[in-house]
Parts: sequence; structure tokens; C-alpha cells
Amino acid sequence: CAAFEVPLDHDDPDGKTLELAVLRIAGEQPVEGVMMFNPGGPGIPTLPQAQVMEGFFDVVAPHHDVVLVDNRGVGQSTPVDCVELEDVADIEFAENLESVAEVEAQQRIVERVLSRCRDLVGDERLRHLGTTDVARDMDAVRDALEVEQLSFVGGSYGTVQGYVYAQLFP
Repeated sequence: CAAFEVPLDHDDPDGKTLELAVLRIAGEQPVEGVMMFNPGGPGIPTLPQAQVMEGFFDVVAPHHDVVLVDNRGVGQSTPVDCVELEDVADIEFAENLESVAEVEAQQRIVERVLSRCRDLVGDERLRHLGTTDVARDMDAVRDALEVEQLSFVGGSYGTVQGYVYAQLFP
């Protein structure tokens, strides 16, 4: 396990930074590469997944080192903690909303959460929590590991993360 420092804004590499929590699980030798895994979310920490991924490691470990990273703002990486459980419980999926009034009520919840986050975390940091930032973090970890190419397995939102990474770093 390690704390890995990345720029808050990858376009300003000498500016503010934040830490990513990284876990590298060594594969059997010789290793063919590095495989990064993200279970999805967004907002779900990745590192705790190491305890429940035994079958995955059995298949991957003979060929790869496995790298797990808590995405920026999540888990043990510099966290963003501004959502209250009652807000999450009150949010409905769009397909469940049946009237303009229900849509407006959901918008008020989202605005309240966003306002709280701005107050607690600040606009600058919130602007740099997106999937593109996460993909650029992935490449910074790849570079720090001194590997040319990164393999990736993602579930749910993790598939979006992998897609954006592949678009930015083909």
C-alpha cells in the first residue's frame, strides 16, 4: 500500500496536489504486465475490494501484478465527504419520476448537496473530481510503475473509467 501524490489539476502539475491510495499485489513471476481494477460506483472505494476478489486474483495473478486505486475523492484517497445519507435515500432514478414537481424536488436535493460540497470542499476541488481526472490519475500511476501499457478491468462505472482512459491514452 502507498499514498501516491497527483496534481489536483493535471494541466497545472506544479499546483495543488492530492493523494491517491494505491495497493499493488504482486503476481507470480515472471509477470506479463500490470492490471488495474475498479469495481465501479462512482464513489465506491476500490481498496476494500481486495478482500473479496480471491477468484479474480487466482486467474490474474499468474500473469499480472494487480493494482487497486481509490479514485480521487473516495475511500483512503483524499476524500470528499459532503453527502448525507438522507440525501442519497431521497434521490430517485429519473425513470421513477412522474411529474414536473417530482423532477423539481429532485433538483432541489441535488442543489442542496452541491451547495454543501462547495462549502466543505470548494469549487476548485469539485471541478477536478471527474472521470477525465481519474483517467489521468490512472496514467500517472502507470507511469510511476514504469510500465509501458496498462491492462484494466472495470465494473459498472469502472467500465466508463476504462473507456475514458482508452480514449485519452490509446
